[in-house]
Amino acid sequence: MKIIFSRLLLSVTPLLVLLLIAEIGLSVVYYQIRGQEKLALIGVYKQVRTKYLIKRAEVYVKEKFPPDYRINLFSPQGKLMLDELEIKYAKYFSTFVDEVENIDAKLIVIYVPSYKVKDVLAGSRIPCSNFFTELTKELEVDFVNIADSLDKYEVTEITLLPIDYHPSRYGHQIIAKLLYQTIQGYTFDFNNSINSTDYSNHAFGYIKPNHQGVTNRNNELVHFWRVNNLGFRMNTDIPSKKTKSRILIMGDSITFGANVNNQDTYSSLINDNFPELLVINGGISGSSIKTQLHNFVNSCKSLMPDLVILQVLDNDIYGMFSFSVDSEYLGESTLSENEKQFIELCRINDNTEIQ
Repeated sequence: MKIIFSRLLLSVTPLLVLLLIAEIGLSVVYYQIRGQEKLALIGVYKQVRTKYLIKRAEVYVKEKFPPDYRINLFSPQGKLMLDELEIKYAKYFSTFVDEVENIDAKLIVIYVPSYKVKDVLAGSRIPCSNFFTELTKELEVDFVNIADSLDKYEVTEITLLPIDYHPSRYGHQIIAKLLYQTIQGYTFDFNNSINSTDYSNHAFGYIKPNHQGVTNRNNELVHFWRVNNLGFRMNTDIPSKKTKSRILIMGDSITFGANVNNQDTYSSLINDNFPELLVINGGISGSSIKTQLHNFVNSCKSLMPDLVILQVLDNDIYGMFSFSVDSEYLGESTLSENEKQFIELCRINDNTEIQ
């Protein structure tokens, strides 16, 4: 019996070794195709580092961001702070408008209301939408407020709530439809004489170009993503030679398309309706006018868009705080006197509520 077992084991062992080698080989091939890094060790290191940075960011928010700062900002006591942030935003936005005009492009601003629970409790929508309305009117920029259109639907229809506040597939469809109607009113004077542009020295977005994958968030929000040749979240590559008019959409995670498939983002849906145009998804999660202006000046304007669409949100006002991620990234983290007083106000109010 032992002899039979030994012979059987000897005969099966080469097959098992072969299968093991095949598994390792195919895993390497699969990783090379789907992975963002050439070496798995680098990929593992970056995943561990990302998790560490997320944890660090959570600690940063707790330490740096004052408690209930949204609610306090839109209270009568926060008026001076809100005024300062709006002045800051207007300054960056005015520069953004000038930069768009410098390349002879047209600009549309679209306001998408926030459905974050904290923003809703703070009552930020009316003051923020009014601010963007007045600012764009003053600078003679076309403005589209889609809050009323979205409010016709249940919040669970147009967002991924209760799991996530970002727009759902249906939410993106509504945004795309409204923008499609707006864009139809524009004419594009395409210049066929534009020469090829070398994009090799430009850094677009924050994801490595020419990669794709599937993200599984909380085992519920599974979605496909693909990054094109220039690092934008698009299924279409951008050629160096401009062969058709271009629409560049800049914004935060709403434009990027958090937790939905590439083809379901509103930028992709608009592109489906305008095959004669190239719609570029320039959304970067967590960005505000500070980094959007920085990215436009240093990279995105080299794409020579004919129309620029800037998606704004209540969060953009918060991005003007010196303790915001945008400010830290750009090295503008020195607190003003108003900010110091505001932080103290938030802490006093927080302690009062606890007592």
